[in-house]
Amino acid sequence: MVCRVMRVCYACVHNLRPRQLAIATPDGTASDGGDPLALIGTYRDPVLVEETVAIAWQITNAAANVVASGFGASYSFVPTANGTYTATMIATNTRTGLSSTASVMLTATNVPPQSLPSVVSVSINGGAVQRSRVTAIAVAFDRPMNAALLASAFSLTRAGGGAVGTVSVAISTLGMGTLATLTFSGANTEFGSLADGIWTLTVNAANAVSLGGTPLDENYVEGGIKRLFGDINGDGTIDGSTDFAGFGSVFGLSSGAPSFNAAFDFNGDGTIDGSTDFAQFGARFGRTI
Repeated sequence: MVCRVMRVCYACVHNLRPRQLAIATPDGTASDGGDPLALIGTYRDPVLVEETVAIAWQITNAAANVVASGFGASYSFVPTANGTYTATMIATNTRTGLSSTASVMLTATNVPPQSLPSVVSVSINGGAVQRSRVTAIAVAFDRPMNAALLASAFSLTRAGGGAVGTVSVAISTLGMGTLATLTFSGANTEFGSLADGIWTLTVNAANAVSLGGTPLDENYVEGGIKRLFGDINGDGTIDGSTDFAGFGSVFGLSSGAPSFNAAFDFNGDGTIDGSTDFAQFGARFGRTI
């Protein structure tokens, strides 16, 4: 009798993707009146030794825009507009990062009209009153928004002319809604802050679109955003009783000192000095915007 030894290349086996993906649709593939459609994903483990597989879902509309997403072996999709959709299951071997996908077509008819998304709040500098340095503006929406489109939805223009060169957008979840945090660089900015002036924030409705595919009904405009270096109480004037007193109380301090106030650090170098910060403050003393 001849015995044969079979060798298994575990390095090869362990690099296989999840196999035999399938999507079950117990509610069918057609939604009437906005009824939810259940999606259940299954797969075959890619290796001889069990590994961890993560499942994600992505729903796109006929224009290939992502309108919904989620995680887990099951997912419930609630259409918000009539039309056809593609539900894609993405199964990923979490150790190797290799993925496989499967898709199913869905249709929705007689979906009731949806309310439009809206901006619910705008916060400047995290709610601080100072307008000495305006380094961040947070815009909150009332529902999940399309992050890819929202990244190019914002612009800032200054009274008298000029616009911010680059508005960077960080998207996060805020309760049941979306928070877009804006930061600034390039033209008409100074060391991460808006330049001096009165600014208007515009949210372009065409790019402010919910995951359900509905945009704002019109551009959202927030005006009267002031920036004047040294204005620690946000009244639009650099005076002696408040602003000069405030600057004097932190002059010479560096980041890490208990009373250090970054609002008076014009160039963001971590020190409130005379050659830059006091010079910039002095050049604006007595000014009103």
